[in-house]
Amino acid sequence: MPIDLFTPVVPDGEQHSNYRVITTPGLYRHERDVLSSWADGFVDRDGKIVKEFQTTFNSSFWELYLHASFRELGFTADYSKETPDFILSRDGYQIVAEATIASHPEGYTAEWEREISKEAIEKLDTEEIIELASVRLANALATKHKKYVESYSKLDHVKGLPFIICLAPFEQPFFFEQSDNAIRRVLYRFDRYLYKDLQDDQKRVITGEVFCDSFVKSSGAEIEIGFFRDDRMKEVSAVIFSCCATFGKVRALAIETDYPILFMAKRYNDDGLESFRICQEKSEYKETLLDGLILMLNPFAERPFPLDAFRNREISIHCFDPETEKYLVNSPHGFLFQRSCMGAFPSEKSAELKKRVPDGKPMMPHNAPPWQEGELHKVSAYVGPFEKHYMAHFNGWTILIAHDPFDSDWGAQAISEKVKTIPRFVELNESGKPIHVMADEFYATKEQALGAIQLKISQYMKRKG
Repeated sequence: MPIDLFTPVVPDGEQHSNYRVITTPGLYRHERDVLSSWADGFVDRDGKIVKEFQTTFNSSFWELYLHASFRELGFTADYSKETPDFILSRDGYQIVAEATIASHPEGYTAEWEREISKEAIEKLDTEEIIELASVRLANALATKHKKYVESYSKLDHVKGLPFIICLAPFEQPFFFEQSDNAIRRVLYRFDRYLYKDLQDDQKRVITGEVFCDSFVKSSGAEIEIGFFRDDRMKEVSAVIFSCCATFGKVRALAIETDYPILFMAKRYNDDGLESFRICQEKSEYKETLLDGLILMLNPFAERPFPLDAFRNREISIHCFDPETEKYLVNSPHGFLFQRSCMGAFPSEKSAELKKRVPDGKPMMPHNAPPWQEGELHKVSAYVGPFEKHYMAHFNGWTILIAHDPFDSDWGAQAISEKVKTIPRFVELNESGKPIHVMADEFYATKEQALGAIQLKISQYMKRKG
């Protein structure tokens, strides 16, 4: 019997805001058809999927999306066992998969409570989004890995099969802005490349690589990341991830809509330096079910993941080479990095819709403990000839200290704003907006370089009164 997602099984007051929105009378009928098609063939083993879809929404939404995606990839799902979520077969092999999501921390703004205004969007800080996302994604992965080791791995129908964790981020408003930045930090420690584009030659010159070893939670506890850089999670063969599997995906796949929609998207351009920036109306915009899906492989997995179903699709495949210690990505031309959309609703429906949307709340940043004044923090990076880096805050400034391996000495520079990452330091410094000072020479130790640049900052501030 087909699953009926949209006949209410709980009172209005217990319904999740997202569910209430998509069941607004006179709106989203075509989108509901898409969601119903995702549920086709899904077996509700514990009889909870409809209630959970109507009351907690995001985890059920993600599970239904995965069911549809695995079907699209040619897998047959066996729902005869209670756990894990998916037992999948294709071309003579099997894999098991567990779905999970990253949710907002207690006391933080939920994704469905986001404030949608020009002012709120202008205040968005991608670095803050990535920082909170990294902590929440790491928590979700660690929890599912522990569950596998303590429970799933002991099941006869799981033993010997590749195990994958399917993870979606719903941990904050505007979570979709993170693209793959947070998950690649968590799994591979890789943050990003630093580069300069030579527009005349249409070439990109890599000037550095930035890594991330750990994160500090708001409680002060440190989380060591890079789960796929060693055998810590050898039981996990891969992670499937997407920040594009949202209601925007549903709207993109709907045959038509009862209102105008404008889609904004960013896609990978294999032929140029800049990604494709798309701004199109619904009639022009095209997107597939699998667009934006990412497969992240564990090179230390006990049971390697079979790639056949995922090759030559709209899927980006990520990995890490232990021999070269290089982070590797194979993204198809046109891969979907990000997508957002905006609808213009008929006036007669807007009032009803507003009743179903909670009042927007300001987004709370990741509340990590502040750095102590003048305390050096190690940051992993290779920038130009420099191989070791430390950062510190001092009198409202950010100090960057770097080691020159050729002369075995330390240089220092600073900008008149507080940041915690080298990319943001470089970005602001190149913008010319903050004041920038450099130490007069190189020093034998990082502590000497720190003292010299602190003196330089103090002298500058004294001159400026």
